Amino acid sequence: MAHLVPGRSPARDRATARAALLVFLALLFIGLGGVAARLAFHLATARPEDAGARWQSGTVKPLRAVRAATSSGARPPLPSSTGLSGVPDVSRWEALAGRIRDAVVRVTVPEGEASGFLVDPSGLVVTTCHGIQGQNPVVVQARGVEWPAQPVRVAPAWDLLLLQIDTSSPVSSEHPLPGPPFPVLPLADGMAAPPSLRAMALSAQQEPAYGVRPGILLEVGSPVDALPLLKLGMAIVPGDSGAPLLDVRGHVIGIVRARRVDSSHTPVVAYAVPSNYLFEGADALLRDQGKTVPLEAPFLWHQLHALANLGERMAPYGPVPASQAFVTASGYLAAVVEVPGEVSTFGDRILVDVTVTGEDNVLLVDAVAEGWTSDPALRPADEGAAVYFYFELEPEEYSGIMQARRVQVDVQCDSLPVHRRLPLVVE
Repeated sequence: MAHLVPGRSPARDRATARAALLVFLALLFIGLGGVAARLAFHLATARPEDAGARWQSGTVKPLRAVRAATSSGARPPLPSSTGLSGVPDVSRWEALAGRIRDAVVRVTVPEGEASGFLVDPSGLVVTTCHGIQGQNPVVVQARGVEWPAQPVRVAPAWDLLLLQIDTSSPVSSEHPLPGPPFPVLPLADGMAAPPSLRAMALSAQQEPAYGVRPGILLEVGSPVDALPLLKLGMAIVPGDSGAPLLDVRGHVIGIVRARRVDSSHTPVVAYAVPSNYLFEGADALLRDQGKTVPLEAPFLWHQLHALANLGERMAPYGPVPASQAFVTASGYLAAVVEVPGEVSTFGDRILVDVTVTGEDNVLLVDAVAEGWTSDPALRPADEGAAVYFYFELEPEEYSGIMQARRVQVDVQCDSLPVHRRLPLVVE
């Protein structure tokens, strides 16, 4: 027996099609409404300087948030007592020196000597490299025992040297003491130290008494040879180079580097390399030594500012390129980029387009960064201007950079004639 299939009514089919169309239009309207709502929220909350609808750019893609130079990373604590009420009496500094003097050492080479200090129980010593680098043998006197030492790492541009004591065969020992573990000095954030901080340099050049050099911090970030140094009101003498600069807790905030004298050869001011160069930056002296300390913006800002205002030249301890890009141990991308030609605007905040690519042009970072232009009063007029910026990388961006090869940073800017590609320094 045949089965009959009833026929469809044309009117019914048209009604079904109209219903489907109405549902589609309703869903489309809801979707467009959501996009419009998000755009309205963006327009209502965006800052004028943000990338987005309020800022038109030929190089920067719209609707990307600006990576400002901020951080939520923890910083080493500031001194609990700065001693601002007056210079601590000599007995107070001498008492501190008595507690920590075993961590301060004397470094001697055939043509000179310097001070230094221990930063690891195995015998790692930090000192300055001028007068020490390239000479042999190197002898470190620690706790009355003379030990041979070998350079582990040198940073000539910062005038810093890391030595490793060889404890297998002491050179001489008037007062035999056990070798490792050696006493060490803790590190603090030197660039976070406030001006007028009372400080002390502890020199090893007056054994056995050791030289106590009390003083005051006059300026943080004083630019010298492309480095933001700590400027000190302190009388240091030859041989004090490499001595630790200490706060009232005995924490290292700097390494004594140089002094300035007046016409009568009386010491006027001293300079110290901030402790930050030991544990932060693309070429930190203690990288891979377990001494990395997360920092916030001030150190990087001072470091890049000094580089931008220097230009390309030969500093006393090595060449300093005008343009460079690097990644810090605490996850910042930082760069200084030379601006060709004449530029009329300086010292302003600007927005730059930053892309980071790895091998085979794999995109690792695509961002808009907030940066600054160099100060014309400090930078040589014949070397043009420079742009500098830094921002904290997302965890996946940092991980991608650290795993990539031949990483390049591409920097563009609408408001300045900048389009540079730089190799990224990563260690």
